[in-house]
Amino acid sequence: ILEVIVRICRPRTALVALLNNETGWLDVAAMYNPNEAMEKILTGMKSFEVGMGTVTGRAALFGKTVCVENIEEDPDYTWQEAMYAGGFMSSLGVPLIKTGITVGVISMSYAKVAEFSKKQVALAETFASQAVIAISNTRLFTEVQQRTAELTQALEYQTATSEVLDVISRSPNE
Repeated sequence: ILEVIVRICRPRTALVALLNNETGWLDVAAMYNPNEAMEKILTGMKSFEVGMGTVTGRAALFGKTVCVENIEEDPDYTWQEAMYAGGFMSSLGVPLIKTGITVGVISMSYAKVAEFSKKQVALAETFASQAVIAISNTRLFTEVQQRTAELTQALEYQTATSEVLDVISRSPNE
């Protein structure tokens, strides 16, 4: 999804962050095209606080698309280190919403101060909707695989127990 969104919307870099229900923060799940310095920052921090300090955090906080055309002029933006390291000046954050609840954010950053077109925002929101479906399907698939593995293990245990009991029942004198 990130590859397609980057090809169409042409940001400098993009990422997906998913809400961690235990911490309440957004964990970086995927990155696309970060430079070395930005990748180091994202790998080191691993999570975004839900709040006003970043576009990603704001999109999660409000559950709405957030566009910041010039990050340097935004008094609430507190992630300047990453802005300079990543070489971006503007950012767009689109929440991933499932049944009315924000479960993550797709963020895109641009190297220049940019006004986001309605078409770019609409495309990003469409991709966010598709990402929610893909994430839900992946989680369901993982849960089914996990349950299948548990059932397989239980069946193997039951089969082994049955074989032992069969041997015992055939040799009552031993």
